Amino acid sequence: MQEHQQHASAGSAAPAGVCTQDTRTASRGAQWLLLAVVVISTLLLAARLNVDSNFADDPVQAQIAERVLHGQRPHVDFQYAYTGGLAYLHALALHIFGDRALSLRLMLLVFFVAWVPGFWYIARKLSSTLGASLLTLLAAVWSVPTYPSPLGSWYGLYFATFGTAALFRYIETHRSRWVFLAGTCAGLSFLAKVSGLYFLVAAVLFLVFDEQNMQGEVQFRDREVPDTAYSVLLTLVLVSLDVVLLLLLHSEATVTEVYHFALPGIALSFLLLVREWGVPRFPIPVRLWQIGGRLLPLLLGAFVPVTIFLAPYASSGTLGKWFREALILPAVGWQAAFHSAINPVGALCTIPPLMVLALNAELRSETARRLAFIALCLLAVAGLNQALRYPEFARWVWLSAATAIPVTTMIGVSLLLSGTRKGHGKQTSQLMLLIAVAGLCSLVQFPFSAPIYFCCVVPLGILSYVGLANLVSPGRRLLLLLPVAGFYLAFVMLLILPNRIYSRGLSFTPAPQAIVTVPQVGGVGALDPLVRQR
Repeated sequence: MQEHQQHASAGSAAPAGVCTQDTRTASRGAQWLLLAVVVISTLLLAARLNVDSNFADDPVQAQIAERVLHGQRPHVDFQYAYTGGLAYLHALALHIFGDRALSLRLMLLVFFVAWVPGFWYIARKLSSTLGASLLTLLAAVWSVPTYPSPLGSWYGLYFATFGTAALFRYIETHRSRWVFLAGTCAGLSFLAKVSGLYFLVAAVLFLVFDEQNMQGEVQFRDREVPDTAYSVLLTLVLVSLDVVLLLLLHSEATVTEVYHFALPGIALSFLLLVREWGVPRFPIPVRLWQIGGRLLPLLLGAFVPVTIFLAPYASSGTLGKWFREALILPAVGWQAAFHSAINPVGALCTIPPLMVLALNAELRSETARRLAFIALCLLAVAGLNQALRYPEFARWVWLSAATAIPVTTMIGVSLLLSGTRKGHGKQTSQLMLLIAVAGLCSLVQFPFSAPIYFCCVVPLGILSYVGLANLVSPGRRLLLLLPVAGFYLAFVMLLILPNRIYSRGLSFTPAPQAIVTVPQVGGVGALDPLVRQR
């Protein structure tokens, strides 16, 4: 009997040991894949640091950094188009890497190396290890390497990704420390460029959504009371947000601009309003306590770095001057730099990737999925061949990505409003966060909607697309999305990177790649430090 018990015990322990070993092997495989993605992405960006240099951005930014290194302050001793934190980061780059314009790009590379694992972390929560690695490569190639100049918009992408990763962790743990960290990322993003406020607003909308999700767990002596005060207050706040978005567009509030820049925020506000008037009613102190416990860590996290940065301005009595030149004057004078976005009709080009999304959700048979995978691979190869041969077709491919964020946002809102997705609490929270971040951070393209600015938000758009797939496809079966990712990866490598879209637009005609030596930093008076925001 004792011998039988020993055999039974050994038999029950064996599967546990095998599972542990499989887990460790899978973990090591994931680590090696992540390392490979980081190395490949880093080598690609490093190889492009000395090419495609633009003589209107790097030297001027380097000169401003040199002024800061010599003790001058942005908005006090000279005019500056950003909020000011980026100038100090660039000054640190000159101090560490040497007095040359290339140093600023080296600092951009340092942050890029940290950003790639942050993006991979989010993608891994949505897909398999292999899928996350492919998605990270796609995001990495379609972002900074397209124009490796030290712009504030790239740092906005970095910090928005870091903040999103922190909020993903909050979804799993519901610990306020992660909300605080996301707020810190929002504050740092704001110090790099005022557009960092867009991520802060996206985080606020997500936390409102999260508070609504938790109403079923609120402990109150009266389970539900007819108190609509909080709902009315939230309605006023959300409607005010929509009004602010429309006022931001001002005289350029055409159908095109509304589609790209106001519609995502309005759709998200509508989602929260509909949900708010359907959740259980509690007295306004209870609701304010619930939402305050979420928003306070976020706002405190954003407040800390901004306060530290502005302390010298406050102590010297120049805070008002900073506020006027960093926030007021750019808002008044943006019309001079206006560049219209893509006509919403171009959103028709998003139909193919959305059809793949629907196909991936509907096909259940393994045989059918394999056949569909092979067919999509062949279509991807044929489409890439057409894009390489015909520039007009390549522009359609570009439109399929560049007009997709508003469409993705609206589809996500419709899914979250439908009652068919109950029981997918974590997935719905993730989707809400991703579409909010992508939809609001896409405002970085306004008012100068040149193609390169879309590259500053492409990775966030990729995450929102995969977030949709993760919600509608049970078990994270995203096999059919791999040909789509592979197609766009090849497209950016063969057409976007070689064709200098930041200066030549979407011509997609071959251009010789010249190696350009980045010039050394000149004297303080060599260039006008009033820099057009990028």
